Amino acid sequence: MKTTNIVGAAILLFAVTASAQVPFLFLDGSAETTPGKIGNGYRFSGNRILTIGKPQLPAPWSVCLWVRRFDDGGSAVLFADHDYGLHLATCCVSSPTPGFVPGQVGPTVFYKVNYTFGFTVPKNEWHHLTFVAETNRTFLYVDGVQKAQLAVSMPLPLLQIGRRTPEAPGADWLNADLDEIAVYRHALSSNDVARIFTRGGTPKPVLLTGRFSFVQGYRLILDGEPNASYQLETSTDLLQWTPLITLKTTSSPLVFTDPSATNYPSFRFYRAKQLP
Repeated sequence: MKTTNIVGAAILLFAVTASAQVPFLFLDGSAETTPGKIGNGYRFSGNRILTIGKPQLPAPWSVCLWVRRFDDGGSAVLFADHDYGLHLATCCVSSPTPGFVPGQVGPTVFYKVNYTFGFTVPKNEWHHLTFVAETNRTFLYVDGVQKAQLAVSMPLPLLQIGRRTPEAPGADWLNADLDEIAVYRHALSSNDVARIFTRGGTPKPVLLTGRFSFVQGYRLILDGEPNASYQLETSTDLLQWTPLITLKTTSSPLVFTDPSATNYPSFRFYRAKQLP
């Protein structure tokens, strides 16, 4: 169940495709667009990046993406910042963990330790990868099925995609196509991962905005996944929430007017829950 608060951040932090970019996420960089798994994707050809510019996301978090790897060279990083890296392929390290195998998927604490999941992404094939981090362990799912887990966890680096930071020794350039990238502020369940893989694309973020009118009351505008049901809830203290109405989205955003909100300036908060 996904939740979006009008006064807070969505559980789906952001989603990126080359076909359509989520509002309020501004990416900069040199990654090229290319035919992706669904529509267009991004090509990282060894010297290209996408800059996200967001701070580290502490666990729990989840990352989903489609990847097509076309180079079996050295280290290749997906997400990275100054401290951490989430690698598509890790190798040439000074502090490997027991059982470390070069070229496998895994998280890295730069200058300290590298981990691998025991899985190497095949070349020239599209595969769906999901990383799920809890407070003390991290899971890898491949094509909707759990592949491995590590008894470690780290913050998700959200500075950039495609290479380590410029001042770091060794760039760990990414040579792969990526598509349908989604980052979540919580740990996805195995059922969540399977549904996302089966559907193919990333879920559309739920955008809940509002506008006050002394005549009409508070108008809520809900834009979510087509043909999905959402329950609007209201609260005066952000602790106790009361169901307001259940709406089903179509191809266009839904507008709902709450006449009970005309007692401005008292506080009244709203959130939307996507129902199963």
